[in-house]
Formats: sequence, structure tokens, C-alpha cells
Amino acid sequence: MIIRVILLEDDDDLRSLLTEILDDKGYEVFSYTNPFICPLQKIPACRCKDNERCTDFIITDIEMPNMNGFEFIENLRE
Repeated sequence: MIIRVILLEDDDDLRSLLTEILDDKGYEVFSYTNPFICPLQKIPACRCKDNERCTDFIITDIEMPNMNGFEFIENLRE
């Protein structure tokens, strides 16, 4: 089973480093520079297939342009 990770980080170097580390550990990583381009933010109700999960966990930066990590998570919860 592959573990899926959504990574939100606006710093290019840190995002690349974290993506590489997670990828080396065998995770499937979807990284985004801005929360607004993340599919989970664009689609209010996650439209994953019934037998498929969208993600196993989310790693988010706190301070990002336009929206912080707390706001991103709160929007997902709503």
C-alpha cells in the first residue's frame, strides 16, 4: 500500500527537500506552492473514488501567500 502525502510549502528549496525525503521513504507526494492550486482546496467535497483515498496525511506550511495552513485545514473541515 502506497501512502499519499499532500505537501503545501511556498519555499521552493524546502518543498523540494521534503518531497525528496518523503519520496525516498516510499511515499507518493503531491506538492504545491499555494493552497489554492491544491485539488482538495478547489473541490469542496473530495471526489475520490469510493475505493480510493485522496490522501493519507497533509503537511502544510503555516505562513503561505493568500492563505495560511490553519485556514487551509479549516476549509477542508467545512
